[in-house]
Amino acid sequence: MAGVALIAAVVFAIVAVFQVALALGAPWGHMAYGGRAAGEDGRLPTPFRAMSGVTAIFLAVAAVLVL
Repeated sequence: MAGVALIAAVVFAIVAVFQVALALGAPWGHMAYGGRAAGEDGRLPTPFRAMSGVTAIFLAVAAVLVL
C-alpha cells in the first residue's frame, strides 16, 4: 500500500510542477483547460494562470496527505 501512495504522491507532484509552470507563463496552455484557454503565444490568460497557481497548491497538499 505504501508503494501506491508513493506513486500517487509523485504523480500529484509532477502535475503540480506543470501547473506552477503554467502559472509562471510557460507556453503550454494548449495542454491545459481543454486547450481552449491558450492565447496566440500558447500562454494562459491571467485568470487561468491564477487558477493554475491555486491548483498547484491543492495538488501539493494532496501529495503530502497521500504520503
